[in-house]
Amino acid sequence: MKWFAEMEFWFALIKVLAIVTFLVVGTVFLGSGQPLDGNTTGFHLITDNGGFFPHGLLPALVLIQGVVFAFASIEMVGTAAGECKDPQTMVPKAINSVIWRIGLFYVGSVVLLVMLLPWSAYQAGQSPFVTFFSKLGVPYIGSIMNIVVLTAALSSLNSGLY
Repeated sequence: MKWFAEMEFWFALIKVLAIVTFLVVGTVFLGSGQPLDGNTTGFHLITDNGGFFPHGLLPALVLIQGVVFAFASIEMVGTAAGECKDPQTMVPKAINSVIWRIGLFYVGSVVLLVMLLPWSAYQAGQSPFVTFFSKLGVPYIGSIMNIVVLTAALSSLNSGLY
């Protein structure tokens, strides 16, 4: 049981590094004003190509299931308290930081994705992060992101065993 926190640290580090890399590269690319895949980047991509909900509200409602699933194990913050040296101080800090992490990593990456490429550039069978980095010409990005996804799966399994 004492290895849970150590394993989660390394699993989380890989996931966070992947998202932070995307956020930094995407923000720099967005700030440079260079076109990507023949499209000018920016806020206009959110409203172009059919605007908000180009296929109606139903697909957005269906996707809410996936969003809820992504944050279903948030209680692990409390579970990990058993391994904290000072849980009365650390757990409230961890819980309060969750909303900022959601805002930065989840909402921030989604907003950045839609400002970099039109929604029609993303395909159902490929990660949007892979799509973005592929358009930049990053080699082996599919394999790299598969490692990140496997790390996320191991993190989920680790939490389930704990």
